[in-house]
Amino acid sequence: MCDYCDCRSISEIGELSIEHERVLELTHSLRHQTIDAAHHDAIDRDVRALRSALAPHTRREEAGIFSVLAMVDCPPAYRRRFLDDHAHIDEMVDAALCDHTIVPDLTALVEQHVFEEETDLYPALRQLFAPSDWHIVEDRVKRAREPEPATN
Repeated sequence: MCDYCDCRSISEIGELSIEHERVLELTHSLRHQTIDAAHHDAIDRDVRALRSALAPHTRREEAGIFSVLAMVDCPPAYRRRFLDDHAHIDEMVDAALCDHTIVPDLTALVEQHVFEEETDLYPALRQLFAPSDWHIVEDRVKRAREPEPATN
């Protein structure tokens, strides 16, 4: 992972980067499995684990950094690129449970997305966000983690 600009010293980026490491462990495992009937259960297990790792990570990024990114001077297409990747990855994870032949494409997409966030997005956020923006990110992430109030 890139740490040239010290963006990982920002708490939120550091935590997201640690989550990326777990995601990459799973894609590594998937990449080295043979797509055949003998490995069917292991592939399903790893794809489900990947989905479990990605869901809260994606929610955290979208509720926090991407919502604040929309408030700063940044082209909307830049933000949209990462959000579109999230949607595409989610679709591919679900599809991979039914069709293991797409696992290589899924792992390549996830690994490229992580690379782009680590070497492009996170360093850019270090430059774009003021300290007050990071407080907003932290507040939004915290609220996103809280359960929805029960309605009667």
